[in-house]
Amino acid sequence: MTTKAGDPVATTAVDEAILSRTSKRGFLPTPVPGELVEHLLRVASRAPSGSNVQPWRMHVLRGEALQALTRDLLACHDALRPLTAEYDYYPEVWRSPWIERRRASGWGLGSRGDRNTY
Repeated sequence: MTTKAGDPVATTAVDEAILSRTSKRGFLPTPVPGELVEHLLRVASRAPSGSNVQPWRMHVLRGEALQALTRDLLACHDALRPLTAEYDYYPEVWRSPWIERRRASGWGLGSRGDRNTY
């Protein structure tokens, strides 16, 4: 969908997406269909990220692998291990391919869009 800035249809769609957002903290044991998971991951891959580093890597678990991870997580919870952040927003050391993405994003912000601007 290509729209122009200020397009009331696009504005309404964005407003609806933001206003209809909810948080879920209770889950059913019903498996999520694989096609739905794939669709959601395709859509989520288009989400913005700070400095365009796109720090995500997805892993979809089912069956015994999911059960083993669940057991490990519950054991950590039951042992009252200290809470830590899932990940640092920015890494301490930038590695490929993220450093290149970050640099390209920064270079693109220059007045002429090239490295010489900096």
